[in-house]
Amino acid sequence: MMIVDTNVLLRSLEGATSAQAKAVRNRVQDARESGERLTVLAATVLDAAYALASPGAGYGWDRADIARAIDAVLDEPAFAIEHTGALRSALSSYRARPIDLRDCLLSAAATEHATRVLSFDEDLRTLGNGEHP
Repeated sequence: MMIVDTNVLLRSLEGATSAQAKAVRNRVQDARESGERLTVLAATVLDAAYALASPGAGYGWDRADIARAIDAVLDEPAFAIEHTGALRSALSSYRARPIDLRDCLLSAAATEHATRVLSFDEDLRTLGNGEHP
């Protein structure tokens, strides 16, 4: 099993022509062709979404582009994604509301497990799963 780091995931998404971006695209293609699965943790997906939204990180992408990028990650056959179902559900909420992907994922995970999220965050209450301590 090989775990993918955030910087590698970002290189796979950015469309750059740098040597690193080319190396990542080649590695993903090799994995796809060989049937190898590269593990992408949910935390890595969230970290990548945060970086893509950040102008300070050199991206500053809008929500629609970030959602499309995360869809591409979830749809990549070479990637074995942790919590795929919850991430897909979170993306749906993320597209529909101005709430960050992390909170959308917490809500989706709570829904999957028929539970609630203990938080002071009002966005989680808006999503229907938040409960104040």
